[in-house]
Amino acid sequence: MMNTSKPRLTVATLASASLLVAACGNGGGDDGDTTTLRAGTIYDPSVPVVECGLEELANSPELEEVGLEIEVFASAQLGGESELLEQASSGELDIALGIGSVVASTFGIPGPAMFEAYYLYDSVDDVERVQDTDVAEEIWQTVEDEANLVSMGTPWLYGERHIFGSEPITGPESMNGTTLRVPNTDISRDSADALGADVATTEYDELFLALQQGVVDVAEAPLPNINAESFDEVSDYVSLTRHLITTHGVLINADIWDGLSEEQHDVLSEQTDELAASVAECLEAEEQEALDEWAEAGTPEVIEDVDRDAMADLVQELYSDGYEWSDDYVELLEELGEQ
Repeated sequence: MMNTSKPRLTVATLASASLLVAACGNGGGDDGDTTTLRAGTIYDPSVPVVECGLEELANSPELEEVGLEIEVFASAQLGGESELLEQASSGELDIALGIGSVVASTFGIPGPAMFEAYYLYDSVDDVERVQDTDVAEEIWQTVEDEANLVSMGTPWLYGERHIFGSEPITGPESMNGTTLRVPNTDISRDSADALGADVATTEYDELFLALQQGVVDVAEAPLPNINAESFDEVSDYVSLTRHLITTHGVLINADIWDGLSEEQHDVLSEQTDELAASVAECLEAEEQEALDEWAEAGTPEVIEDVDRDAMADLVQELYSDGYEWSDDYVELLEELGEQ
């Protein structure tokens, strides 16, 4: 373990949680009114999707020019992942980040879960290819129709997920008898089970303590999150399993969206698209920063020799049959393999 603990970062409340959205659809703010949108996330402010995504969106001068402002509530101030999505769906919150599996689980929409299939992607380029397909477009349209949430633009990269904790993971055999914390979604639980792990679904904001007390052996997240959330302080190993590359849809309440002007739509979509590249750049830099920090400290030990092929075989067999999206999954897997 590290001898010097990093402070656990928190966010000061930016404004009263009772702040209401004002003057929707004000035609770009020509009358001087400003529409305030509230965005919520479970993540620490230093995680790339917050620091280089939501916060940059909130600070965008282009938004101010069309009469928009965004307040960001990080670190699960307003609730867990599913709670934030439900709040955004109902209009209690305006904007939430949603990974596919949590969107699927929260609203009973099977399609988005496919985005969270382990070992579907070999690279970030593969993620972009999948999001550019007609299949992905249809999935996000279903989310709009059934969950009242509009995807504002290109999903933001959350990162390559790896396994960390008290046990080294080198392949499927390492998973046997190991308690792995995953998000409480069907595909996450199924995937962990297929790899042979004992499944736990501890809440994200309780994970540090669960690792510290041995309630769970290992968990999984991108390297910057492991570092930013201080999970490395209660982990002996970080195993580079690269089992999943996750993106977050940047989702806004559909009624709020419909109340905005076309100019505001254009600016929000353009900024969301542009910031997707910014988030990816921040993520790459912070991945390397985490690895360098751990190498210098000598802990946690980074395990690079992982039998990913054996792990991929197990989960790809699982996904290829029995899910509503299995046919789309097999087709995408074949297309990506031909790239």
